[in-house]
Amino acid sequence: MIVEVFNEMGHDAQAIGERDLALGKDELIKLASKAKFPFLASNLVDAASQKVVFKERVIVKKDGVNIGVFALLSPMATERTDVLSKNGLALLDMNLVARTQVAALKTEGADVIVCLGHIAQEEASELARSVIGITAILGTHSQSLLRYPNVVGNTYITDAFSKAKYFSALTLMVRDGEKVFTFADPNRRAVLEGDIQEIKTRIESRQQAIKDMEKNNPGAVDSSWFAENLKQSQEELAAREAELKALPEVSPDSGSFVTYEYPALSKEIADHADVLAKVNALKEKYPYLKTREHH
Repeated sequence: MIVEVFNEMGHDAQAIGERDLALGKDELIKLASKAKFPFLASNLVDAASQKVVFKERVIVKKDGVNIGVFALLSPMATERTDVLSKNGLALLDMNLVARTQVAALKTEGADVIVCLGHIAQEEASELARSVIGITAILGTHSQSLLRYPNVVGNTYITDAFSKAKYFSALTLMVRDGEKVFTFADPNRRAVLEGDIQEIKTRIESRQQAIKDMEKNNPGAVDSSWFAENLKQSQEELAAREAELKALPEVSPDSGSFVTYEYPALSKEIADHADVLAKVNALKEKYPYLKTREHH
């Protein structure tokens, strides 16, 4: 059902996650053959042959811009399950694979490069630092409520949270005739200023909590968590202030831009009639689903 709906949506590419593998490798390969879009898993290989099981990368053309796409699956995402061993699969090093994919996509004519990362936020940040040339890393495994993209170097990192509660959309607007795309976020300054104020409020709260503990219960209460959190917040503040200081002014008359939307998908949004019909048909086919609430 999901593949059918994605086909109708005009889906361009899909990253493989560990829960997809719960169906079994063979079943997933059958599903991939029914999809009008590629299943991507650049670092997922057959354990014996070390050959990739699904497609490594694809180039999608949008409005004359070649968008290179590859996908990574983190070992952290699979460590609590046995889906790899049960299916005779293994994962290659993400950084090494990413460098190979970025180089290959550039050779094949990609203007911008996107990684569909089934990976945690910290892994995405490390990937952006280690591999030059990735424009964006979309859809991490942290289930973070990330209302604004993290920016590491020239890479934008997003997170779509979990269970279809939000819709995450990173839009790259390319100026006609531009050959080297350096994207600028016109809202970044306001975001950083808001972050700085929020962190300062957090620091004041932690400092006050430590003072109150020392005053009211000297030596009786463990304040180590507050002290460690205060240190982390101060380091985060310093990093945000440094980024704000180094941030260039964005001119609306030059360069390409990036915008980010993160709207909540509320229950008030009407169901699409065709999709609802497919869901109901699935419930008829599998009666136990009738007792479960699905959105």
